[in-house]
Amino acid sequence: MKDSFKADIGRLINNAQQWSASDIRSDLFDRYMGEPYGDEVQGRSQFVSTDVADAVEAILPDIMDVFTSSEGLIEFQPVGPEDEEAARQETGIVEHIFWQKNNGFEILYTWFKEALIQQNSYVQRGWVEKRRIEIEEYEDLTPDELLTILSEKGDYEILESDGGGDEPIRIKLRCTARDKRYEVTCFPQEEFFGTPRWNKVSLEGIPCCGRRREMERGELRAMGFSKASIAKAFEESDEDQTEDRFNTRDNQEFEEEHGDESTEKVTVYQAFVRADVNNDGFSELLRVWAYGDGSQILEWEGGKEAIDEVSCIPISSLTPYIVPHRHIGRSVAEIVDDIQKVKTVLLRHTLDNIYLTNYARPHFDENMAGENTFTDLANPAPGAPVRTGGAEVIYNMPPSVIGTTLPLLEKFDDLKETRTGATRYNQGLDADSLNKTATGIEQIMNASQKKTLLIARTFAETGLRDLFMGIHRDLRSGPMKELAVKLNGKWVSVNPRTWKDRTDMNVAIGNNSREQRRNGMMLLGQVQRELMTAGSRMVNEKKVYNLTARMMETFGFKSIAEFMDDPDMLPPPQPQQPGLQEQLAMKQTQIMEFEAQSRAANDKMKIEADHQFRMAELALKHQEAQRKEAETASRMMTEQETLDLKRKEVVMKDDLARDQLAKETESAVDYGKV
Repeated sequence: MKDSFKADIGRLINNAQQWSASDIRSDLFDRYMGEPYGDEVQGRSQFVSTDVADAVEAILPDIMDVFTSSEGLIEFQPVGPEDEEAARQETGIVEHIFWQKNNGFEILYTWFKEALIQQNSYVQRGWVEKRRIEIEEYEDLTPDELLTILSEKGDYEILESDGGGDEPIRIKLRCTARDKRYEVTCFPQEEFFGTPRWNKVSLEGIPCCGRRREMERGELRAMGFSKASIAKAFEESDEDQTEDRFNTRDNQEFEEEHGDESTEKVTVYQAFVRADVNNDGFSELLRVWAYGDGSQILEWEGGKEAIDEVSCIPISSLTPYIVPHRHIGRSVAEIVDDIQKVKTVLLRHTLDNIYLTNYARPHFDENMAGENTFTDLANPAPGAPVRTGGAEVIYNMPPSVIGTTLPLLEKFDDLKETRTGATRYNQGLDADSLNKTATGIEQIMNASQKKTLLIARTFAETGLRDLFMGIHRDLRSGPMKELAVKLNGKWVSVNPRTWKDRTDMNVAIGNNSREQRRNGMMLLGQVQRELMTAGSRMVNEKKVYNLTARMMETFGFKSIAEFMDDPDMLPPPQPQQPGLQEQLAMKQTQIMEFEAQSRAANDKMKIEADHQFRMAELALKHQEAQRKEAETASRMMTEQETLDLKRKEVVMKDDLARDQLAKETESAVDYGKV
């Protein structure tokens, strides 16, 4: 890397960290802790009002309840019906990484509280590889067993060994194991630095930002930096620069004595810088590990400079009250700071007034004082006598200011509630609330809830959205090839590298919306029951199971498998053995069914018999008709034949008569001739 380019990077880092140092409001943390203002007078009240802490601690539970009370914190939106299951799984896995793998409650608590006190607060996410040293000893090994063990260890160092040949082998190893896990970390505001005059809460697009922190030699070695590079950083770093920023939260200064070189600390910058590396006219986002003034770059093992191109800035920021066109917003501590200061002054003067009233300064003639007068006056115990020896002692009683101070304190308390929304009513602290109208109290509580919910919505739409979208993006492009988690009572195996690039995500917020969802689910369950009773095919066991699972998640139950099983995972239903009453009813039903079947069978037999009888009768009649027709036909045939015979007989007789006549005629002719 060119020296000029590294100088440019150093200038960006130096400008960013100096601007951030000037914007740090370290006194806000002191106000939260109730630290003295520094203007206290010896012998006077040194009371410090705790309005900042009271306001922060009043608002924080409501905000935490919004995000952690029951249902899931986030929900990735599917892009179609076929994507619903994938979106649900991705939501569950991202939440699993945040809540279980990184103690999400502690992160949110610290993140939110830091913002309520110190204007802005930050979390960092990303894959972290750490090295772990393990000492292992083996005895009675064969050469083959030793080779197998060494081949599985990877990075190791042999500390001791003996044996070999025909003797068993004993060996002691120093093994270096590498663990890679996804971490989400909330870090102090004073460690953050950024480009001056950045105008958005989000850090997307900022020219330069990052973390400035003190790290041990051993920690840097575990991260993979070369030993020579670390040694050079210790030699050339300027430990005096902005060192006071790291002592703002601790009034005591400790002189550290390092007994071991590995525990020595050096200031290191993890910066994210936008610069044109390849001279193509477009700036690339670079992650730079630097020290000194920011231009000295650490080196990885192997000699490569710790400058890597990355796709996004893994730091998320949030603030309770956004100031338009500014990165640094306002905090609850900031808007209550002046109230706490004024109340501190008023209460100090009031306490001083009470003290002076109770212990008024005496006035007397010193010439008339006795030998014990001064001693008694110097020890003003309540009710103790003053031995004057005849001297007259006059006490100058100052006027009481309590009657004036208390209304002023009440006025400033009202002003604090107006600014923050943390009222006595929603905290259950007002003893006179029964004397006020319910409508008035409800209006006050609604107004305060709106202010608290606005802070929660601001957190959700800025830092939280950026954080969870970043976790999804990091898992999708990270080293994790497959992840097995238990979601809704079922173990699922998912490869994050196959996930879609999500852009739509909802952050759950608001107790009112949660109650509305609960009521809606209860109503939907009633509709399902009515549809199933009516025999509708629109509702089945799976639909009822899905609604029940969502309802249980809403009510705070994380695992539905503890209470019911998924219908898709159940075996086919087995027939159930009926009870005694059911058996009797079944027997009676069977008897009635048998009797009905018998009656039906008898009726059927009668009908069939009658039908068969009628068919037989018809057959007989048909046969009789056929017989008569045959007889008639036979008779007619006989008569016809008789007629034919008679006709033939007549014809024959006629023929014979004609022949006879012809013969006789012929004979007569012949006779005549004769």
